[in-house]
Amino acid sequence: MYDYITGKLIRSSNDSVVVDVSGVGYKIFVPCSTTVSLPNYSTTVTFFISFIIREFSQTLYGFLEAGQRDVFERLLAVNGIGPKTALSVVGHMSMIELHEALVKKDIQALSRVPGIGKKTAERLSLELKDIIVATTTTLPSNPLKGITLDAISALVHLGYSHTAAQKAVKKVVDTNNELADLSALITLSLKEV
Repeated sequence: MYDYITGKLIRSSNDSVVVDVSGVGYKIFVPCSTTVSLPNYSTTVTFFISFIIREFSQTLYGFLEAGQRDVFERLLAVNGIGPKTALSVVGHMSMIELHEALVKKDIQALSRVPGIGKKTAERLSLELKDIIVATTTTLPSNPLKGITLDAISALVHLGYSHTAAQKAVKKVVDTNNELADLSALITLSLKEV
């Protein structure tokens, strides 16, 4: 229903913000890592929204990056993971850290997230395995893997689809093995999408 909400930041707490959009205040629950990235009050801000409807509630969850929202929604598809736990994962792990933990099946790293025990971490690793395998098989296997993930993330945040971003970055890296600069990789990848 909602994709994003843009408005003036009115107030914030550890787990939520209030955004004024034309005189209507929207309370949006956010990951704990978001509060350090917020602008000053009365500044315009955009949150990418996941709208969760339950029997007795309708709740907005907001993210400063669309990629975070997408991961949040994928986490919700895992059996036993609710919005509070998914928000905790997104708030305590960067997208690269989460990706690496799932690829390496690092149960200990996943278990460090508040609300995630060993069994839940194992379930995350198992149920999200296919998504991670699909992602890593399209990435080039070389020492540039760290910056390729950053470049893909940058293109996704610029509005390109994840698949288009992966293909563009892979093409650039495959033809430029000596490339080690993130900004150059992003610039060249933009020419391929």
